[in-house]
Amino acid sequence: MSFLPSKPAFNEAKSTFAVAIALAATLIVLVVSLFESNIKATAESQAFKTLEKSALNAENVAETQVVKYLNALNFLHQTPPISGIVRATQNSNVDPKDGTTLVQWKHRLETIFVAFIENNQEIDQLRVIKADKEGAEFIRVERKRGSVLIARDADLQAKASRDYFIESVKSDKNEFYISDINLNREHGKLEYPYKSVIRLSLPILSDEGERYGFIIMNVNAQYLLSQMIKALMGSQALYVTDQDGYFVLHPDSQKSFSKDLNPAVTWQSEFSVTQSIGRSKIMPQSEPQGLQFAVSRAFAIGARHRHTPFYLHILLPQSQVSALINEKRLSVYSVIGIVSVIFISILLFVYRSNSKNIELAKVRGESVAIVDISKDAIFSVDSMGIVKSWNKAAESLFGIPSQVIINQHYSSFKPLSLLGLEDVLAKGGKQVTFTKPYVDDEKYEHSLLITASTIWGELSQFSGVAVVIRDVTDEHKAKDAIERVNLKLEEKVVSRTKELVEATQEARKASKVKSSFISNISHEMRTPLNGVVGSLALLKRQPLNEKAEHWFP
Repeated sequence: MSFLPSKPAFNEAKSTFAVAIALAATLIVLVVSLFESNIKATAESQAFKTLEKSALNAENVAETQVVKYLNALNFLHQTPPISGIVRATQNSNVDPKDGTTLVQWKHRLETIFVAFIENNQEIDQLRVIKADKEGAEFIRVERKRGSVLIARDADLQAKASRDYFIESVKSDKNEFYISDINLNREHGKLEYPYKSVIRLSLPILSDEGERYGFIIMNVNAQYLLSQMIKALMGSQALYVTDQDGYFVLHPDSQKSFSKDLNPAVTWQSEFSVTQSIGRSKIMPQSEPQGLQFAVSRAFAIGARHRHTPFYLHILLPQSQVSALINEKRLSVYSVIGIVSVIFISILLFVYRSNSKNIELAKVRGESVAIVDISKDAIFSVDSMGIVKSWNKAAESLFGIPSQVIINQHYSSFKPLSLLGLEDVLAKGGKQVTFTKPYVDDEKYEHSLLITASTIWGELSQFSGVAVVIRDVTDEHKAKDAIERVNLKLEEKVVSRTKELVEATQEARKASKVKSSFISNISHEMRTPLNGVVGSLALLKRQPLNEKAEHWFP
């Protein structure tokens, strides 16, 4: 039986990983697409909200400045010379209250006006104008060429034809009048250098409620407009128009106060659209400027009851919105990128873990296969003595099927209870090898070689015991047979050795007899032979007779 993962299993794991990567990529593309449209909408909405906030800030700045000017005008209105001038005018130029003459009150008020203008740089002019048919100026103190001057009587002008005079004489007690922002005129002509002003007036009434005239303050509007510009953020641009679309303020100073200086320049001529309140996207006539995001508000400077409000427009170039989109895109995509990297890292970790698990399963399969086909009985028990594995050789040796013994305590089975595993389970520790006799069901005696090894867990804790049992009965029989043969061989060697010793001794005796015999014979033969040799020597010295030569030629 094979325990190895099949090749399709590995291919399936790879295919699963590839599908996961494809799904992750698809998800990322969908998320990016979703965020792309959302980023653009969010960035545009944020841009409009920022423009609206700036428009509200600019309007609040204008309101704050105007309130400051109104408080200043009210302070001047409450000074004693104002009421003293009215009383003196009504009583032959002498104030009946304290006898102060009209000239004295006028001089005192001029002094106050001079000091006030000197200490308030944005105030250009303070006047008292009578509510008569000519609208004659009674007092005028103004800033000219860096100095504060009191106008001579001969230089005082009639203002009955000016719109601010007409509106001011209609004002009730304690009711302020605030003019539009426009360029100052002197003697009916625009003052040069051009000076933008806001005029604020407060009526002067007698104690009986009769109208004497009004006190009027000319404020340099450029200061107020510059404060409004400072309320903007970043690359925003401020435009202020009147109800007819003429520019009061334009980023290009040459186009400011277009009604008086360049009537051809209007909101519609600049942007080809009519001015309206709210959010809009407009395209300037000058193409290089590109698309503009705009927020427009109608507002009246300090006079909410006016029917001819200004329009305040805050514009932001498309390039700035694109930069905001790119910034958001960068932050969002950075998060997506980080999440993607984390996701892919997790996916790779899971894939590697899965691959390792497959490899481990493969190794385990190989191990199980090896164990299963092993001729040795192999099984394992946990630290509690419960049998966890049982191979076929163990089934064959002990006659116990794996289905019966798995997850049962080994001591429940008599053959195993006799193996002596208690000490190993109790102590753990190093490997133990010992031999045990075993008699099977057929009363056949076996000799078993048992090796028990401790199993350690991942945290180095005692986990159980692996037992390998080898039936060494045949080996023991062979060993015994070999020992018997060796014994017989030893006996034969001893016997043969004894025979050789005896033969050697006999040979030595025979050699000794032979030596003695040769010695005796040589002695006995030496004497006669010496005689023979001597005779032969004598014969060689004498000549032979004819008969002898015949025999010894």
